[in-house]
Amino acid sequence: MSDEAPTSAPTVTVTTWSPVTATLVVAALQGIVFLAFFLWKRGKDQRANSYELFEPRQFTRSHRSPPPFDGRGCFGWFTAAYAVSQEDCLNFAGLDAYMFLRFLRLGTRMAFVGTCMSLVLLPLYATGEATGLETEQFNLLTMARLEQASMRLWVPTVLWWIFILIILKELWQEWQAYGEHRYRYLAKGDVDTPPEYRYAVRVENVP
Repeated sequence: MSDEAPTSAPTVTVTTWSPVTATLVVAALQGIVFLAFFLWKRGKDQRANSYELFEPRQFTRSHRSPPPFDGRGCFGWFTAAYAVSQEDCLNFAGLDAYMFLRFLRLGTRMAFVGTCMSLVLLPLYATGEATGLETEQFNLLTMARLEQASMRLWVPTVLWWIFILIILKELWQEWQAYGEHRYRYLAKGDVDTPPEYRYAVRVENVP
């Protein structure tokens, strides 16, 4: 028998990404790919003076389509699109598309408010003292990190009420805007819509 002590297997350290980091990296890569394709296609269309992909209305309804944006640079289109007035957007896009764009802008404003609040909440959660399985991975940045009866719980409570009040105000303003534009459409109509469409009544199940 040999007197040599058995040698232990070498320790292998495996580095893994946290779910939060992996999600952020994948989302960032996808965003870069989509933005690169958009900028490449837009630059190609500008040089060829052809906009079939991003502005097909130039060919189908030229009377309802503004001239293509002439913004230069990677984000010149953003400033040009932002400069379009609400009235021009309504006239060129029509009521349905215009209200859908307003809905998207509403979602953007809601997300912006939530993002601003997250600048307060995420550090608050990350420095919480609660531990356990329910505070691992994604839950490291959630309310699970706050201990019961902690005074820190007042912060998300107050911010939640502020967020709800802001959203209710935004929804009320959008509802008023929709009513105003809807009444205007019923009174004056639309260039591409026959007048009888505004007064048609559909009756079903008549005996």
